[in-house]
Amino acid sequence: MSNTNLAEMAREMRATAPSMDQSRSAEIKATYSVSEFVKQSGFTSVSKMIAASKTNGQVSGFFVTFLNANKPQEEQATNVWFSLNASKDLAEGLVIEKGFFNDYQVLEMQYSDGEIRTKLCLKGEGRYSSIEDVL
Repeated sequence: MSNTNLAEMAREMRATAPSMDQSRSAEIKATYSVSEFVKQSGFTSVSKMIAASKTNGQVSGFFVTFLNANKPQEEQATNVWFSLNASKDLAEGLVIEKGFFNDYQVLEMQYSDGEIRTKLCLKGEGRYSSIEDVL
């Protein structure tokens, strides 16, 4: 392979790689079990498979859609994204079966610019573990 081809490949990789805004910091505001999160939010359904978002043809993140059928139709769906760490073993189209969420928790995070995000994370991800997870 020529140096020109290697340089082109490197440029393409840099252009399509997900970028993270390192200037933002985040603080964990709340941690919930997935069961607590679902009950609090009034969700009645969950998608049957993991979905993926794509940027430039590359997967940039995975999410699951929860539905609250008691809300007006335009407000029913909520996409909850998996953290980068929790996404490592996921794939688009992975079937969500009973027990799928056993290894996950929900973190509500507030970023330094004020944005609040809810993420599915592996249990113990973050600064603290639930006492129930370690006893």
